[in-house]
Amino acid sequence: MEFIKQVKDVPVIKEVDVAVVGAGPAGVAAAVCAARNGAKTLLIERFPSFGGMFTQSLVIWLPIDKLVPLAAYGDTRSIQSGFISELVSRLKEKGGCYDPQGVLENCPIPLMSIYTQTDQEIAKLVLQEMIEEANVDIMLHTLFVDTIVEDNTVKGVIVENKSGRQAIRAKVVIDCSGDADVVASAGAKYEKSDEPLKMSLQAVFAGLDEERAEKYSSPAGFMEFMGFVKQALECGEIKATEVGFNLGGQKETAAMAALPITPMNILKKDSYPDNWFRRGAAYGWVGNYAGDATNAEELTKAELSTRRNLYSIVNFFRKYVPGYEKCYLDSTAATVGIRESRRLVGEYQISFAKENTEGTRHRDVVTKCRTATLNITDYTPEKAPTFDIPYRCLVPEKMDGLLAAGRCISVDHALASALSPRDVSTCFCLGQAAGTAAALSAKAGVAPRELDITLLLDTLSEQGANVEFEG
Repeated sequence: MEFIKQVKDVPVIKEVDVAVVGAGPAGVAAAVCAARNGAKTLLIERFPSFGGMFTQSLVIWLPIDKLVPLAAYGDTRSIQSGFISELVSRLKEKGGCYDPQGVLENCPIPLMSIYTQTDQEIAKLVLQEMIEEANVDIMLHTLFVDTIVEDNTVKGVIVENKSGRQAIRAKVVIDCSGDADVVASAGAKYEKSDEPLKMSLQAVFAGLDEERAEKYSSPAGFMEFMGFVKQALECGEIKATEVGFNLGGQKETAAMAALPITPMNILKKDSYPDNWFRRGAAYGWVGNYAGDATNAEELTKAELSTRRNLYSIVNFFRKYVPGYEKCYLDSTAATVGIRESRRLVGEYQISFAKENTEGTRHRDVVTKCRTATLNITDYTPEKAPTFDIPYRCLVPEKMDGLLAAGRCISVDHALASALSPRDVSTCFCLGQAAGTAAALSAKAGVAPRELDITLLLDTLSEQGANVEFEG
């Protein structure tokens, strides 16, 4: 392979307390909470709007098992709160979210009964409002390309955009890229599975007859839907390529592995809030690809592969599934949804076998989690014990000046494959913890690993986060 050596002077355009790379759920929460805690904060994002996988990839579902108290656990409060509670409240006010408690009581999406739906466009606007209100400095259309590392400490980042290549100095950098891009660039230790979860494309269908189509978003209609798929496969109307939907990290059955389409998620007509405007629409996975999300060639193949059969998928729904006769493809995600890639090796690594089986507690807990299936009835202390995510999972094993938040924190492959801690609400909570810790570290002039954990937990608690130690 030929190499071309380039030497360029890169201008330092900003000096900040905290630089956040990636404006997905973790990044938005990190930036807002860092700024609210007094840090001069910069948020760097490659897309033109905020939300990352939450909005750009249409992963618009918030898990109610973490956002409302569950009687099965004897909860006296929700296990996740703080920034995420404020976000849900603001979304509800603008017609961008179903009330999680109402979903728990009404269960409008039987096949995905642990989730409440949000509106991706309203979510973009609400996140932008929160960022601007906190006076966060923003760089959109900007790619992270490298780190500034001195004496085993991250001192800033190199970015590139229409203005060219630029440097930003920062006391603390938070990697909210989802793929641990900053971690890898800095030379911090990370892990990556040889068999990561598949990438998927989400689409929105509109023009549905909701009353008739609703049946196929329920367990009762699922087998009938699979019968439709079998007919279409036999007739060659859809192709069994790049198939198999690994739902919630569960092992695929033979039937699911041969299913190129899953039922769309439609809400019951009588469950709409009064201020909800996105009616007659359904969301669902329409393409799947197994590959490495940190490899540009593989990402390109994923985008092309998952969109290739959209015409035949829409026609399948129109021909076979009652209620979809006049449906049309309203939109697709801006990018494939990525479930797993690089993961930080931190001071502590959460494991599925320990945390999710034993419900392990930690004195440096920054948020709490549960993970089972897509069905709320499976959430019991026996099947899905509550476990803590400790601050140490956000802190690199050796590198200073750096924190990670979101799905790239220090977890093992088994837990990374589960529904959490990669779900949207957990990422928001991890971002709140990282942003608060970064601000406090910058103010105290200490490395994030040296931060007074009592100060961090007291600050998070004062700002509404559930960080109670229940050991």
